[in-house]
Amino acid sequence: MKNQTNNLLLSSSSISKMDNHSKSDLSREVGGFLIGTIKDKVTTIIDFIPALAGDSKATSFQFSEKDWSSLYKSLDNYDNLELVGWFHTHPDFGAFLSSYDQFIQDSFFSDSGRVAIVFDPIREDWAAFLQSNETTEKIQLKTDIQNPTTAIQDKQKVSSKKSIFTNLALFTIIMTLGIYSLLSYFENIELQNENASLIIKYDEQLINSDESKKELIEEYEQKVQSQSKDYDEQLEISRNYEGEITNLESQITSLESEISSLNRNLETKEITDVYFDYTVREGDTLNIISKIFNTTINEVYELNKTIIGEDLDLIETGTVLTIKIRS
Repeated sequence: MKNQTNNLLLSSSSISKMDNHSKSDLSREVGGFLIGTIKDKVTTIIDFIPALAGDSKATSFQFSEKDWSSLYKSLDNYDNLELVGWFHTHPDFGAFLSSYDQFIQDSFFSDSGRVAIVFDPIREDWAAFLQSNETTEKIQLKTDIQNPTTAIQDKQKVSSKKSIFTNLALFTIIMTLGIYSLLSYFENIELQNENASLIIKYDEQLINSDESKKELIEEYEQKVQSQSKDYDEQLEISRNYEGEITNLESQITSLESEISSLNRNLETKEITDVYFDYTVREGDTLNIISKIFNTTINEVYELNKTIIGEDLDLIETGTVLTIKIRS
């Protein structure tokens, strides 16, 4: 029994967005992310998010860290959707996966159902490459973006129909344009294939060893770990601040309660001299304590000099002082 292959469905709006982004710059490669679902061996592309901060060159495109960060924020706005693949262009080089493109697909989009879409906006040539059973399979896409609803697997059984269509096309060309036009057409195809071969050789030089692949993956993992560590450190600092604020608020509440109780006692009794035991808190000084109880530093010190000692500026937290409150 053969394994069931994956199928690909695309929304018309997603392909329209890819087409518009592709034609924003025909001199360099551009790219983006494909958003959708993978369910029951069917990959459905619902939306397209352009990568606007990538390293875009005439023959290569790389996503930047800013692109990935923007993607993760955008995914929060989608319900039950995920990153299902990636998209980039080959201006006037044809729709194919170079060796570097295949490296990206194998490294970051190797799960079954993940897809890479390549578009040549000059030749209007579309191609999709779908991961299925640990291999990358090329599937056909319609080039008419007005009604692009589905893409089907490229099967050998349609080869005979293609042959009939090709023969009719050649006959029409010969009858209308003549032998000279036909020869020019094939010469142009040969020149295009030579250009594509040069691009493939260039891409093969970029990935010339397994060590290059390993270094790229390690660099990506280190960036993710660094960002996670920074977030954890900031979270721990925030929690410490919250604890300190809570402790200070508790001390203030306790002090206010004691002062309120003392004031009530003073209001209900005729007392000439009142003495009160006060527990020193963190940050207290004799100056602060004397102002709280409407007395003076000297009076507080005279009542407690055996406890305080000779240094008036040094009182330990937790020390119990006797305070005389004036009526």
